[in-house]
Amino acid sequence: MDIQQRLRQAILLKNKTLKEFSLKADMPYRTLQRYLSGNRKPNIDALIKISAYLDVDMNWLLTGEGSMYRDQIQEQKAEYKKRDEIEQIREWLKDWGNKVDERKHHWLGVQMEQMFPEYREWLNKQGL
Repeated sequence: MDIQQRLRQAILLKNKTLKEFSLKADMPYRTLQRYLSGNRKPNIDALIKISAYLDVDMNWLLTGEGSMYRDQIQEQKAEYKKRDEIEQIREWLKDWGNKVDERKHHWLGVQMEQMFPEYREWLNKQGL
């Protein structure tokens, strides 16, 4: 799929006619027709307007790679950050667990069960 096909797809998914899109995005109708026909490639200013109005990722528009919508990319980044934070907590707990006595281990287990009802189920699955 090339840029004109991705542009056409993004416009259609927004349920916009080309005329409506040209008015809202403040772009000449004829210019958009040329982009869609492949007779002209959008310049950087046009790409910025298109990306902003349609809320599509510039990288996806240019290459077809990655997520189409910018908000999906933000969600993915948030998920990756969450995974990193969880991994850091795991490492900290593992390190902490190697340094404390049995009484503190028990205390942490009780706290985890109170805060996270699924913790006991997870322990059972881990064979702990």
